[in-house]
Amino acid sequence: MLERFAVYSERPDATLISALCATCVDLLGLPAQVTACNRPSGDLYGLGVSNTVMAEIQEFERTLGEDPCVDAWMSGAPVSERDLAHPADPGRWLAFTAAALRVGARASFGYPLQVGTTRLGALNLYSMQPGVVSEAHPETALVLAELTTHIVVSDLTAATPDSLLREVRQIGPNQLEVHQATGMISVQLSITIPNALTRLRAHAYAENRSIGAVAADVVARRLRSKQPEPDHRPGHTTSLSRL
Repeated sequence: MLERFAVYSERPDATLISALCATCVDLLGLPAQVTACNRPSGDLYGLGVSNTVMAEIQEFERTLGEDPCVDAWMSGAPVSERDLAHPADPGRWLAFTAAALRVGARASFGYPLQVGTTRLGALNLYSMQPGVVSEAHPETALVLAELTTHIVVSDLTAATPDSLLREVRQIGPNQLEVHQATGMISVQLSITIPNALTRLRAHAYAENRSIGAVAADVVARRLRSKQPEPDHRPGHTTSLSRL
């Protein structure tokens, strides 16, 4: 993932946000947009898009003040609509849904950009076909949202593109695998990211292994999350199993 991001970021006309959007298209096959949100005013600021359709959708979002991006920012949790033409909640985003359908969007997925309890905005992914964000790797979107947060935070603290790219390249593979494994566990068990990280840590502790080693097994699908069976033995907290 970082290798692809680095390649896109080194193009002469690229910004780090445009490189991130290109990475989303490369890894997930979905166009993306990144939006920052101002909590006091509620205003939205477009930071980057994959293509002209995403630019139109971003303008709808800012004009109407509603869509998965706004909900993800406000709730601090991923928000999705797998089929905008036949939404699970027909009363949600009425104006935005009609506008998005007019430009060909059929599914929408919003991921919050947050540091602790501070929410900065959202990464939005769109599909021209109904369905889930990625049948094979839904957790990849969560990792991309983490990377987007890193970029936005560094931009707010006046980091230069070169210094940020150096910093991102220095992120160790274990750290990325922990993020990815946490996302996978979150998706598999339908639990929050903090709870998924707690499960990952508990398993590493119970097995007397490093969290990086356990995360590598999860990412390689040698270890899979499962709902724990009732067990009242002291300290029995693990809920991951070998394949």
